[in-house]
Amino acid sequence: MIKVKNVDKYFNKNKRTEIHVLNEINVEFPDKGLIVLKGNSGSGKTTFLNILGGLDKVHAGEINFDDQIIKNYNPKIWNQIRTEKIGYIFQNYYLIPKLSVFENVAIVLRMIGVVDEVLIKERVHYILKQVGIYNFRKRNANQLSGGQQQRVAIARALIKNPKIIIADEPTGNLDSKNTVDVMNIIKKISKQCLVVLVTHEKSIAEFYGDRIIEISDGKIIDDYQVESSEVYQVEETDTYYLKDFKHQEQLGNISFYTNDEHINLNKDIKVRLIYQNGRLVIDIDGVIKKSQLVSEDSNVKIYDSHHEAVDKDTFMETSYQMEDIKVNKNIKNKETLYTFKNNLRNAFIKVIKMTRVKKVMLIGFIISGMITAFAASIIGNRLFDDYHGITELENYVEFNRQALNMGIEEVTSLIDSNDDQFWLNPYTNDKIKVTIPSYSSSIKTYYLEGELDIIDHISEEDIIYGRMPENIYEIVVDKSVYTNSNEPYSRLTEFGIWYAEQLIGEKIILRGVEIEIVGVCDVESQRFFGDRTILTILSYKTTGITSLFISIDYLNEIGKEIEIVDGRMPTPGSKEILIPTTYANDIIPSNGFDSGPYEYHGMLISGSYNKEDYPFDKVFYLAYNQDMEYYVFMQTLGTFSVYTSEPEMLLDKMRNADLVASWPYGNTIIEAKIEQIKLNPILYISVFILIFTGLGMYYMMRSSMLSRIYEISVYRALGVKQSSIMKEFIAELMLITTLSTLLGFLIASILIVSFQEISYLKEIVYMNLSAFLLGLFLIYTINIIFGILSIRRQLQKTPAELLSNYDM
Repeated sequence: MIKVKNVDKYFNKNKRTEIHVLNEINVEFPDKGLIVLKGNSGSGKTTFLNILGGLDKVHAGEINFDDQIIKNYNPKIWNQIRTEKIGYIFQNYYLIPKLSVFENVAIVLRMIGVVDEVLIKERVHYILKQVGIYNFRKRNANQLSGGQQQRVAIARALIKNPKIIIADEPTGNLDSKNTVDVMNIIKKISKQCLVVLVTHEKSIAEFYGDRIIEISDGKIIDDYQVESSEVYQVEETDTYYLKDFKHQEQLGNISFYTNDEHINLNKDIKVRLIYQNGRLVIDIDGVIKKSQLVSEDSNVKIYDSHHEAVDKDTFMETSYQMEDIKVNKNIKNKETLYTFKNNLRNAFIKVIKMTRVKKVMLIGFIISGMITAFAASIIGNRLFDDYHGITELENYVEFNRQALNMGIEEVTSLIDSNDDQFWLNPYTNDKIKVTIPSYSSSIKTYYLEGELDIIDHISEEDIIYGRMPENIYEIVVDKSVYTNSNEPYSRLTEFGIWYAEQLIGEKIILRGVEIEIVGVCDVESQRFFGDRTILTILSYKTTGITSLFISIDYLNEIGKEIEIVDGRMPTPGSKEILIPTTYANDIIPSNGFDSGPYEYHGMLISGSYNKEDYPFDKVFYLAYNQDMEYYVFMQTLGTFSVYTSEPEMLLDKMRNADLVASWPYGNTIIEAKIEQIKLNPILYISVFILIFTGLGMYYMMRSSMLSRIYEISVYRALGVKQSSIMKEFIAELMLITTLSTLLGFLIASILIVSFQEISYLKEIVYMNLSAFLLGLFLIYTINIIFGILSIRRQLQKTPAELLSNYDM
């Protein structure tokens, strides 16, 4: 049941040319029957049909479709209704010319989700036989006559077994014989579902209609039931009944039939028949203005009898039954016409069949992709602060200790009490050379250079090879330790170390302690990361303060007991140390420890120990890690690093305290930003080219859509969703972008990565992961946005607007 309540429709609403095309329409339709809409041209009949089937929007009122009330035009609801419940028969057929008759009908089943090809073939063949077009199933639609195309349109409307058939002057372009054939089928359909038909032919309305609704100036002026006559007289222009002709002449085997008594066969008509090699040539002259040859392919029919009017019962004879085409099985929840596979295949076909102009545009897109790579390398580094050339961790602030009288308190006093990450690294004076025995010889060694740092300053996410340490004898090295130690003469390769990953498992032996490299990280800082205790071993040098100390924490780790001779054990964090008894006897009086730690040359000595059990060379002092680090700092001049959670704040405090301080990480960023500012002109040009490429994609996709606008209009009228059509264009967009812009982008990215180590090029562009991903994002986003903009406006139109603007 369909009810239309108070529907108003305008053309050019609120404009000077406004037309009130439908005015307060109220009507109710039954579930079955043939309802005819009559009216003069421009009365609003077709517009009313479009409103009824959701092809056009209303400005007021509502439509109740199977108890579903639709007040405002909702494309999603109407798409579903048109797809599942409405079949259309258009005056202009609206078939897809490039598709066969079979496919023109089958697309409807694919739209409603039928996937069983056997079922599709069975249903389509059945319906084509019912409308008398089965023998033409393999022909393309544009190879058919008007009557044949209309039969295909009827088959397409019937194939999904709809609840309502909407027919807009279905016989307007047909001759009398085809008109009768088409109307017979439509009348039969109306016995099982509702048919709403527009026609301007009074005889058709009165003979076939069950009810006639007359419309004038957008209003219903009459609505009445029809008592049709039992006989319908047909004028058949392509059918000839020989016994109905008034004059007949015979000349040999030639018979001449006419109703014109003034035509003389011997005088007025000249015919020459020429036969050769099985071929008959007919040359006609005289009063004959038009000739037609009868063959199996023509629509001309000749009967040796009288023409008789046929009654209604004969017209209604048909084997068509709607129950035979029910498709209530093998149905999915979504249409299968625009699947990913179909969209991708169609996109490839369209790319292959591109015009020469469009193929030239593809070359332009490739060049644009290459330029995008350069733009992305600039933008990406700037947006993500991922600057090439940074060789220091972000949390380190450096300061210069230029005098021995500068105490560690001057630095620690500047630290926020809540800074639990604070660590003054005493081992940053110079890069430390580490000697590692090779596997090939116990004598030869090779060298790795890097600064020492505690393992807490990296995480599991930073490891690119191997793993994090599991005990104090395991360390992690940064990838740049391998890279910088291996240049410029590839020294490490002499020992079989071709890749940073091959450092894993190498052993470092210092002071009899074996330390293993178990992981390689990538934090772009040339460092060794280990436990704080093992750093006291790694920092050992044959000369310098580190050669005079051993860590009490390390001795505790290996279970080595310390035998106190005089005094007591140091208190951790008190800056106290132990010295050997042999050394203590020379510098400390017998009562030196009576009043507490003995101060000697700036050191606090808490006691002495027996050195005989310790094999370490030059070991004079024992201290806990933090106290040992203190004395290393106090005995060393140069640049030191402080790890802090607030590097910028600490930097400001140091400078306010007149310390010579810097923030390497921040300085690198500032320098990089200065260099990037110099690249702004290149960046602006690149962005302009990106936008220009987007415009190129806009016009390419617009051209592609306009070339298929008829096909799209038909699909929209049949109920295909806007989103489904949009997916096909997006697939084409993605394919064109991938084969052109992305190709250029990848080529340029490879070139940048290959040559970016050249010092001059480093200052121009640098391709990192963030820049690469940004480039991909820009390429696809810009092309898709511009491409969609070119087709979105057309797809937002109602199906009626599309059909009226692009009627073929």
